[in-house]
Amino acid sequence: MNATKKYLRNVRSSFPVFRKNERQFFDEFKLTVDEYKALYPECSMDDLNKKFGTPKEIVIDYFNNMDSEKYLSTMRKSLYIKISIVTTLVLFIIFFFLQTYLLFQARNNFEKSMIKTEEITIIQNE
Repeated sequence: MNATKKYLRNVRSSFPVFRKNERQFFDEFKLTVDEYKALYPECSMDDLNKKFGTPKEIVIDYFNNMDSEKYLSTMRKSLYIKISIVTTLVLFIIFFFLQTYLLFQARNNFEKSMIKTEEITIIQNE
């Protein structure tokens, strides 16, 4: 894999969230890196880090230049989504164990109500 693809993949994976605004920023950044690669086809990862910064530095700069309200809104939405997913999973697990318990109880009650042995008494008339 060449250095620019690896570098761009590292930048993209460094974003904590990757939504519309981040995608637009990344597409513009990718064009800039591609232009640099066209000028310097033999560029290495170190060259890209020196020219543009490390992936973490790029993401930090992006969020530092972002409107703080927009950033907080994005992080809140992300938090709400995570909380919703965890809550749904916990409720699903509780429902699963409750269902399993009720089926186990029903099976036990059915086994208790079944006739296991039958006694037959024969009375002979004289």
